Amino acid sequence: MCPWYKIAELKDVQPNSMKEFEVEGSKILLINAQDRFYALEASCPHMGYSLIFGSLSGKVLRCGFHYAEFNIEDGSVLAKPVDSDTRGLKRYLVKVEEGNIFVLLEGK
Repeated sequence: MCPWYKIAELKDVQPNSMKEFEVEGSKILLINAQDRFYALEASCPHMGYSLIFGSLSGKVLRCGFHYAEFNIEDGSVLAKPVDSDTRGLKRYLVKVEEGNIFVLLEGK
């Protein structure tokens, strides 16, 4: 069984912003973009830098270190880092209930 974990309340992540949380040893980047919530792994798969130091433009998340770009809807790579190739970001399912935000951690 894959449990849902409460990671925040709606008020914790303002529109068009992101915040990092740690849940059961996994660092998760929660993004509020265009009135929808997205949850992705919080580190760039290229060299492991924290994506909280990156930027968000619409549905594009850009790593602040080597400029890889990712689609926040599915974690896919939109632009490779300046010096190599990289995989996409792991994505977590998100649900909102009664003002609380939950993520599904598969395999936990």
